[in-house]
Amino acid sequence: LVAPAYCRSPEKPFLAIAADLCCSAVVGTTSRPPKWIKPQVTRLVDEAPAGAGWLHEIKYDGYRMHARIDGGKASLLTRTGLDWSHRYRRTVEALQLLPVKSAYIDGELCALNADGVPVFSRLQAAMDEGKTDQLVFYAFDLLFLNGESTAQLPLVERKAKLKRLFRRKVAGLRR
Repeated sequence: LVAPAYCRSPEKPFLAIAADLCCSAVVGTTSRPPKWIKPQVTRLVDEAPAGAGWLHEIKYDGYRMHARIDGGKASLLTRTGLDWSHRYRRTVEALQLLPVKSAYIDGELCALNADGVPVFSRLQAAMDEGKTDQLVFYAFDLLFLNGESTAQLPLVERKAKLKRLFRRKVAGLRR
């Protein structure tokens, strides 16, 4: 399994991910989403891989977070598994509006500038000041949905399922 590659470009940082990449998470069959899944991390490379088998995505400048939704109750987990839901109540409320019974979503929590660009220093300031109502959760992967693991599906299939969850606009959430 190849880890996603992060390429630092002077213009825009981005991720290159194998289009058929399956998540390494082992998720059994259960009606409830996993308590926590260790996220795949990127590795720095000098240039983006070439070829048709890659997806290229913008690298968001925020906190990597997992959204776990179970029976309509959402929580936000750090990449080490800590529950930070109490820090981001508005984002948790927004996640609970998604049309799912259960899900496990990988994403990035960001603070945007006036042009809509994620800025990490704004995120840190929002945290320091306890003003997290305007943060945006960018969802980029779906590892579990309504009682079924999606982790072993190719990334393009998981992204298609994720897109369907975000048909309706919900303030504070983006895909």
